[in-house]
Amino acid sequence: MLGHTQESLMRWTILCLFLASSLCYHQSRNLEDLEFETVALYGNTEVVAYYYTILLMGNPAQEQAVIVDTGSSILNFACSNCPQDYCGTHQHEHFSIEHSTTFAELTCAEVGSCAACREDRCQFSVHYSEGSQIHGVYVQDEIRFDIYAADSDGFRSNFVCNDKETNFIKSQRADGILGLNNKGHLIEDAYRDNPNIDHDVFSICIGHQGGYMNIGAAGPLVEEIGWIPYSEGNQYSIHLEKVTVNGETRSFQTARRPFLDSGTTDVFLETSVYEFVIEQLNEFCKQEGKCPGEKKTKGFDTCWIRPSDQIEDRFFSLFPELVFTFSGFDFAWHPAEYLSGYSQGMKPNNPEQASFYHCLSIQKYGHTILGGPFMKNYNIIFDKGEKMVGFQRATCRPPISDREHYEMIQFILSKAELPKVTVHPRLEHESEVAEDSLSPKSDNHWKIYTLVAVVLGL
Repeated sequence: MLGHTQESLMRWTILCLFLASSLCYHQSRNLEDLEFETVALYGNTEVVAYYYTILLMGNPAQEQAVIVDTGSSILNFACSNCPQDYCGTHQHEHFSIEHSTTFAELTCAEVGSCAACREDRCQFSVHYSEGSQIHGVYVQDEIRFDIYAADSDGFRSNFVCNDKETNFIKSQRADGILGLNNKGHLIEDAYRDNPNIDHDVFSICIGHQGGYMNIGAAGPLVEEIGWIPYSEGNQYSIHLEKVTVNGETRSFQTARRPFLDSGTTDVFLETSVYEFVIEQLNEFCKQEGKCPGEKKTKGFDTCWIRPSDQIEDRFFSLFPELVFTFSGFDFAWHPAEYLSGYSQGMKPNNPEQASFYHCLSIQKYGHTILGGPFMKNYNIIFDKGEKMVGFQRATCRPPISDREHYEMIQFILSKAELPKVTVHPRLEHESEVAEDSLSPKSDNHWKIYTLVAVVLGL
């Protein structure tokens, strides 16, 4: 593997243990010399409520739009063998297994570890506390990334054909989920035979409108990378030491480590962390001239309505940064990221006012989940070989034109039968046949919004 040797990494680790300083999060290995491929991401947290990419499945290729989700491990979407009314109407037609010459059913032995085997087919099932469910079986086919990478090589990988979807899973516009957590294997499958791509490394960069995913390296290193280790297990769990808001700092020892989950629309904070952040935010806002505009609170939502004569940059400058310290690295969460657009629970009656709504994308929960808004405008590097996560400030512009992104969002919204969603946290749990370990998510994860003007003005 390219980069530091094991000996140098050991010396670096020992140095960090002694110094316990910012040196501990400098680059742990040299990624500048690695080749990488870039995949376009579409969507946002405000309107589409997730970020997704396009996979080309089977031969001949069929497009499937899948949510990029670092909180789950498996690729899954509805297939043509799903009984009528058991799976939802999504962005594309259900994947036709009959029309793919490379499709293969798998026996339980071929899959390997099966939580449940029925009629020699490996079962997959995940249940959500609000009632949603995914059920399917493991299969295999040829896959290529992204409609803009038509010349890229295909690869074979296992995935799940959904044969049952309910509630929000059934009504979402995306076809499925691309699980990329520490247990996931799809990227390793894609590039294991390419000697120039390090298949242990990928990065996700999500902006306000779309973004990109680099596979094989971080991409151009225009900013210093802050590196921190993550824990063993399915999730990219990192150690939270303290939080600083409004000049006040508090240390925390949470029962469960926070983890990075790009598939969650909001950021959920463990109760003690949440209460400290909100308390200090409220204290900051008491100062004259700070946090301008009318403040509205309804249910789980807190929003500020920006004065019509104030530009966004000026508005955001009057809110505090929230600084989270992870293993010695100070992560600055800017107001433009934690104040998202309007929420489903509190959206304006007049669509023209939508761009002036800025809602807090933080909710209280039993443990901390660092969802999409937390990851915005950072190129976040997942180095599975070294068990490190790197944070690099970036603009996260997708490698496509604004027009292409706009047309993609219009396509989603024009086909959507837009549901009303009650906003509250919901806990996912695995059934007795679950292979996956999906993270808890907000109902916001499945909401679809209508206002294209907010998207562009996604």
